Amino acid sequence: MNVKVQTFEGNRTVNFIEFLQDNKIGMYEKSNTEVYFGEKIKVAPPFVLNVDRRRKHNLLICGSNEYMANNLLKQYIFSAALNVNNKIYCIDGDIIVGDNGLLNYYNIFDSNIINIAKNRGQIIEFVKEVYDSYQKCKLTGEPANIFVFIKDLQWIDIIQKMMKDEYIDESNYGVVKPVKASTNPFDFGDLDDDNESESVSSMLRKMIDDGSSVGIYFIVTSNEYAVVKETMYYSDNLLTKFPERIIFSLNDNDADSLIDGVSVLNLNENTVYFSDGVKNLFQFKPFVIERDDEVSIFIKRIKG
Repeated sequence: MNVKVQTFEGNRTVNFIEFLQDNKIGMYEKSNTEVYFGEKIKVAPPFVLNVDRRRKHNLLICGSNEYMANNLLKQYIFSAALNVNNKIYCIDGDIIVGDNGLLNYYNIFDSNIINIAKNRGQIIEFVKEVYDSYQKCKLTGEPANIFVFIKDLQWIDIIQKMMKDEYIDESNYGVVKPVKASTNPFDFGDLDDDNESESVSSMLRKMIDDGSSVGIYFIVTSNEYAVVKETMYYSDNLLTKFPERIIFSLNDNDADSLIDGVSVLNLNENTVYFSDGVKNLFQFKPFVIERDDEVSIFIKRIKG
């Protein structure tokens, strides 16, 4: 993608749709996905994350500024939705505890692309559905092109339990395991069915570990570092499976735990740190997502 070189201008911010229009970016069909994040704090092209199967692209977004976390998540979802090959699963902690969360924003996008969990039972079903795609893609070598967004981890107790590999009694959440009819009188159930015998916690952890290899990516946001530490660090250090990290609004100890040697206390307004866990570490100013009605109008226009 060819984009205009951006020059850092103090506290200036750029609107997301403005960036897309200036660079003539619309709907496309590719095996990889370009995530448009913002301007680097230097004279350089904008920060565009190229997500493909060649490396692990799980991303953790952590900071107490809820507006910043939501804005970054919206950018990622918007970017992923521009690629017509993608399928998106949204697990929103606000929705799970009874609020609307970003529901109105999710509903802007095509329901054939985006799936929204409304309760804990649907979260279990989502994990199983994505895991089925994971297994099929392992066999065929075809890319899954699936993005799983877990917003506000601090509110999603069932995902926290899965990440810690705790047992989930699915019947408590209204999930009933299907029973296949058999003409064999000695068939007492699907004893050889790996999907039925494998726990949903194991499914999620396996996909977080290896999903990128078949095109399944996890994006997690949390406003509380303590939840990340408890859920993702102490449990077999699942945090290492999220090499890409964006941090802001954290104390020095918490920031340093996520990105070695980094402090975010003196970051300028609307500025965050990004690390890819390998060699790239820099500050950038995220684009600003417009109002939901403006996003809706733009999406309808580029879809024709």
